[in-house]
Order: sequence, then structure tokens, then C-alpha cells
Amino acid sequence: MSSKLQFLNKLKYNPDDVGALEEMGDFAVANGRTDLAIEAFTKALRIKPICNEILLKRGKTYIKQGMLNYALSDFSQSILHEPHSAVPYMLRGTLFGRIGNLDRAVLDFSQAIRLRPELADAYYNRGLVYQKKYQIEQALQDYKAAINIERTHIHALNNRGMIFRDQKLYKKAINDFSTVLSIRPDFAETHWNKALTHFMVGDYQSAWKHFEKRWDCPTFTSKKRSFNKPLWLGNASLKNRSILLHSEQGLGDSIQYCRYIKSLETKTDKIFLEVEKPLATLMHSLVPPSQIFIKGDKLPKFDFHCPLMSLPLAFNTTITSVPFAKPYLHVSSKRIDWWKKYLSDLKGLKVGVVWQGNPQHPNDAKRSIALEFFLKKLQGNINWISLQKELSNEDSALIKKQKSIIHFGDLIGDFHETGALCQALDAIVSVDTSIVHLAGSIGQKVHLLLAYNADSRWHENRSDSPWYSSVRIYRQDKNCDWAKPLAEVMRNLTQQI
Repeated sequence: MSSKLQFLNKLKYNPDDVGALEEMGDFAVANGRTDLAIEAFTKALRIKPICNEILLKRGKTYIKQGMLNYALSDFSQSILHEPHSAVPYMLRGTLFGRIGNLDRAVLDFSQAIRLRPELADAYYNRGLVYQKKYQIEQALQDYKAAINIERTHIHALNNRGMIFRDQKLYKKAINDFSTVLSIRPDFAETHWNKALTHFMVGDYQSAWKHFEKRWDCPTFTSKKRSFNKPLWLGNASLKNRSILLHSEQGLGDSIQYCRYIKSLETKTDKIFLEVEKPLATLMHSLVPPSQIFIKGDKLPKFDFHCPLMSLPLAFNTTITSVPFAKPYLHVSSKRIDWWKKYLSDLKGLKVGVVWQGNPQHPNDAKRSIALEFFLKKLQGNINWISLQKELSNEDSALIKKQKSIIHFGDLIGDFHETGALCQALDAIVSVDTSIVHLAGSIGQKVHLLLAYNADSRWHENRSDSPWYSSVRIYRQDKNCDWAKPLAEVMRNLTQQI
């Protein structure tokens, strides 16, 4: 019998062998049988109720099964049995943080620190909770304490770097990220964070190589594609070869990076493009319709492939060599004329507005503006055209109550149709959404409203963009108030009138 299964022999002769039951539970956990593990640990605890090691193992196994209240009970029981042990406080604190009871989590980690002041993870975990509570200075102090105890604590260094970046202390952030990668060169999350920080300061040459590690980051939202053809990153000739370009991340990202198709035209005989359905017609100005495929369609044979957002690396893009900052996408003149005629009864300036991004975006609460607040800032002598395709129930009710904004809803259609409407207007006012990329790619004037901690592609302290010559940027200050940038937009629009 395998040494790993010796517990079976022990239990055959003594079904109440606590040690063998614990071994059985450990084996079951290792093989994904958490249900059997809980049975084994529970039986052992009936025989030996005060056994903290098994109690904690069962609690951790309950977490694997999603039975969080049972896990909480086991950790609390362990604290009663061994009130001077830091381990159950650490486990219970982590669980409190997971279920959102942040104050209790802080108390547990603080007690763990009192019991074991040398425990770096206790400071790190409390720092995580403080960060969730937006108590940033306390979080920084805890990360610093964790790093002082354990110089190679890559998670504390990584998280401190993220806080430094949010505080616009970019050199300190890059230093922390560099330290992490000197300790663990394959830590994908830090490669991602370092790339975004280099983007923020306009250091594209450093950014793109770290950005390529995004596929290995566990929180990265796009799925890595598995093709039996090689990835092209500019290091192979495409002469007499074909290449498949495929989208990733958001629709705005695809619009921003599809410009490189024009750069590829002289390098290859045939370009295939795979994008989401709402973008397909818009892409006709770059790729023949027969060579455009919707995500999920059967793909043609090709020789190489490349994600759209890896093309800047393939072309060694720097902040001064971004191609086609001027219009590179075009929409049907017939559809533009249709919209102009449709809007012809509106006299004066016609301005498109977007106040809400994708609600599923992790930073949407910061980058979007409440419609009620937006409405209070709009000038009455401008025709405001909603470019939001979908409205929340609250926003829909607000628009019905007033006449400041005209909303077309489903009449807008896909991105090609939305682009035609944008071209029929005099300007666009938008928060950071795909509409900004759409309007910028076709050369429409855009007044972009950015949160204090904005997406790294817009850099820092710039009122223009190297990616779109028609975009002007208005930023929140450190008070995170939208009133000032909105007032600046209104002044500029008034001058345009």
C-alpha cells in the first residue's frame, strides 16, 4: 500500500484513530474531495474536540466549499481554545475581510500583531483591509512594516507601489515594482502594474514589454487565445504570409489599436480581423468585409496571429511615434447626411454627451458622473444629444422628466451608426468610454472628462492625447470634484457658440 494511504490501514484496525482521520482529511483536500475531508475532520473532532490543528483545517476546508459561516465558527472556536495563538486570528481576519466585515478584520489582524509583532503577513493583511476602507495612510504604514520585517514581501511591495501610483508618486511606484521583479521575475501582476505606471509617465519603451505579461495576470479579464500558429510581434517577415488580428479587453481598446492595420498593409498580403459584432461594420474602412470575422465565427487559415493590443510592441511604438493620431476610421457619408437631416430642426450647437461608462468596469464609480449632477451643469442654449445606448431605470426616469437631453436609444445602433451620429454633431462631451475612442478615431472634436486617477492611456498632466488629435482633456483635481472640469467644458463650448 502506498505510504500516502497508510491511514486506510490504520482506520481498518482502529476507526477512531484521530491521527489517521486527520491524514485522511489531508489526502481528501489534496485530491479535491473537500466533502470527504470535512467528514474525516468532523469525526476526528467528535473524538478529540479540543484539537486546534484539525479545527483550523476543517475551517479552511469549509471556505473551499463556500460554507463561510461554518468556517467562521471553527476559527472562533479555535480562538477560544488558544487565545494566545495568532494563527486563528489571521484566518478569521482574512475571512472577515472576504465577507466585507472590515472593522472586525482590522481587530483580528491587530490582535495577531499584538501576539506576534514579527509576523509580516499580519501587517500586510491589515494593510489590505485599510486599503479597502480607503484609509490609505494606515495601509501604507502597514505595508512599510511588513516590508521592514520581510524585505522580500512581494505582495506588500506590489500593493504599496499601487498606492504610490494612485498618489502620483510614479518614481516610488516604479521602484517598488522593480524590487518585486528583482525578487520574482515572473510575477505577472507586478509586470501589469509596472506597465500601467510607465504608460502614465509616457515611457512607452519600458511599458510595452511589461504589458505583454498581461495574459499571465490572474485578474486579467480577456482569455488568452490558443492558436496552432505563431504569435507575431514584429520579429518575422510577413511577406507572402497572412495574419489574424484579434480583439481583447473593451470595444474602445479595439478602436484605439486597430489603427495599426494601416501600418501592416505594406508588410503582408492578407489581414484577417476578428472583432465583436458591434464593431464589424465600422472596421470596413480598414479591412474588406470578407476578411472581417465576428467573435465566435469559424476562422480562416492564417500564418501568424497577434492581439490588437500587442501591435504597439510589434511596431516599437514610443509616445512620439504613435501612428495616425488624425482620423483613421470613416463612416458612411449617407448615414451622416441622414443624421444631419434628422437633426435639422435643432437650431444652434448640437453636442453629444456620455456620462456613464460600463457599470461592470471596476473603476466605473470614479470615472462616471451621476446624470442628476450632469444635468445641473448643462447650458440651456445647447442641444444635448445622448449617445448612451442603454439607460438605467433611474436615468431613463430623469430624462423623461426634463427636456435638456434628447435620447435616441436603439435608433443609435452599432458603432458605425453611432459614428455617423457623432459626425453629424458639433462636438462630444464624454467621460472615459468607448465613445471617446470612436469619436477620436473619426476626427470628431471630443471634450474628455477624466477622474483624478484616470486610465493610464491618457497619461498625466496632459490636456491632449498622442492617440487622438481631436481630443481635449479636462481632469478632476485631488478633491475628485466634477464641477471644475465640467465648468471648463461649458466655457469652451460657449466660446464655440
